[in-house]
Amino acid sequence: MLVFMGLVLIATFANKLPLLERLPGVGAPSVWAGFEQEPLQSSAALNDGEVFLHIEVNVSTRLDDGVLRFHVPQGIDFRNATSEGLDSEKGRLMLPLLDPVTNTFYEQWFDRIDFRRGSGLSSFVLIVPEPRRFNVWLEIDSEKLRKPFRVDFEVVQK
Repeated sequence: MLVFMGLVLIATFANKLPLLERLPGVGAPSVWAGFEQEPLQSSAALNDGEVFLHIEVNVSTRLDDGVLRFHVPQGIDFRNATSEGLDSEKGRLMLPLLDPVTNTFYEQWFDRIDFRRGSGLSSFVLIVPEPRRFNVWLEIDSEKLRKPFRVDFEVVQK
């Protein structure tokens, strides 16, 4: 009976115990992110050549030390925005990064995020002067994740 009670206690607090929180199915968090490109419906209406992106992030547990990085190809101006498209003044720009997969330089925006409720939403306005297709990507990192999470999205400016 004591052994059974000990196993129940360990299973109950596995996500807080060293090393056990990293086991899949026990405590290792999973991350999901989705992009939505849409027109902006507000008084901050977009000018020609602007693209509005919403990025929804869901995690299976709290990530109080989350780091979010958003990457856009060099030559495309962008800004972090509220859900209405206004400047959010969150995060900051970092030095450009060479993506080894595509051999392209990307501008990167960085912010520390605490996913207390298990999910979050970020929005960006991208200024694309002429019609084209290009990839942006999002990376989320935390000490609680086994490896950084990355998701790519193809932006289509018509």
